[in-house]
Amino acid sequence: MIAGEKANSLYMTEEVFNNATGTQNKELFKIPNATHIETYRKPQYVKQASEKLTQFFGSNL
Repeated sequence: MIAGEKANSLYMTEEVFNNATGTQNKELFKIPNATHIETYRKPQYVKQASEKLTQFFGSNL
């Protein structure tokens, strides 16, 4: 899962992540200084999310 470190919704992401079952192969990546909307709109945050997804899926698929 990916979330902005300053997202108002971060607590929900953390709760869902902690309650996810059926695998130990999970990761919560918090984008430093990003709010929820910024993770979709600011190129530097989109880049971080894209790189993390590429790394995670490359290692796990």
